[in-house]
Amino acid sequence: MATTWNSFVRLAWCGLLLLLGTCQLSCEKNSQPSVPTLISKLSKGDFKTKLEALQALRKHGANAKSAVPILIKILEDKKAIIAGVEAAVAEQIIPEKEDANPNLRASSAAALGAIGPDAKPAIPALLANLKDKAWNVRTACAEGLAKIGVKDKRIISAVKDAMLAEKDDTGRVDLAESLAELDPDSDAAISAVTKVLLKGDDPGDRGWAALALMRIKSSKIKEKAIPALIVALKDWDEHVRWDAAYSLGRICEESETVVPALVELLKDESTDVRKIACQSLGEFGPEAKAALPALTHAVDDPNNDVRVRAAQSLEQIKTWPKKRGQKGMQEQAKEAEKRQKEIEERIRRESFWPWARWGRGNLLLSSKRVCVRGSRLASEQREGVASSALRPAPPCPATRRA
Repeated sequence: MATTWNSFVRLAWCGLLLLLGTCQLSCEKNSQPSVPTLISKLSKGDFKTKLEALQALRKHGANAKSAVPILIKILEDKKAIIAGVEAAVAEQIIPEKEDANPNLRASSAAALGAIGPDAKPAIPALLANLKDKAWNVRTACAEGLAKIGVKDKRIISAVKDAMLAEKDDTGRVDLAESLAELDPDSDAAISAVTKVLLKGDDPGDRGWAALALMRIKSSKIKEKAIPALIVALKDWDEHVRWDAAYSLGRICEESETVVPALVELLKDESTDVRKIACQSLGEFGPEAKAALPALTHAVDDPNNDVRVRAAQSLEQIKTWPKKRGQKGMQEQAKEAEKRQKEIEERIRRESFWPWARWGRGNLLLSSKRVCVRGSRLASEQREGVASSALRPAPPCPATRRA
């Protein structure tokens, strides 16, 4: 009896120690260095230390406004001598040594954007670097200006000029998003993205453009974006078709024309495309009643995931209130949003580039060579999709020069 009791006590102690250790690790993981500590690291650290400090500053948001002067200094210093670059290349943190400076400067611009309106003193530096040689610096500066939120005509004009001059399709899409954030009524922004979607040579670029149209808040969405996305549903690349279908479901407008196009996509040869077509039809709720016969047929699809997704969408169409956002669907919408965010996080974790991302574009990519994986990356700031809609990564497009 005593032996049994002693064993129980030992087990209890082991469990308590394990619990305390887990709590300690959790606290250490969640704790963030203070802003003064991070500023000190930016002044004295090597490349990896500085990069980690810049990433941590973004998490502080507006509370990091005291870092604005040093962030401006980093952004403006194009010839800085940075320690630890060779080690960063060896660890595959950056592709090449010459990418160290552009990546630090791009990350500085992103940190300034995260600070928001309190980073207004950085506007001249951000404007000046819209013409930088490195594509990731150009796009980071444009997004920084958009996040700071000063909708001055001079700033809007500068971002627009940078977008029109951009030779890289993915860079042009990112710049167009920033322009649309500064000027929601801009025809140029939507036109630039739809042009990449319909005429881009690279399927990765076209897919990224499709996702961008979902994120852009513009009065021109119904007029220009939705027709372009419907055309993209017939793209030869299945990943572009997936992205277009997903975006149409998230935009959830113009059901009269979108629903028939998505119904047609239920016949697609790709299992993943059929799944996302079911997903997007469900987003329309009762407005997609015309899709009921096709979805009922999809319940007998050879693929189990398609059958499940079709059944879920049938339930959504039959039970959701007529207008999205009404009180009656709030609980359903919250649950759907939770599922969608979970799968989008999976998409980001499994993306081709294992390095940090600073918002819309890839931060730690070569400033000279770009391997776009837009089709693999869902929106990092919007809801995701149901887990059954996750599709495999597309092949990496050919290397291009920005």
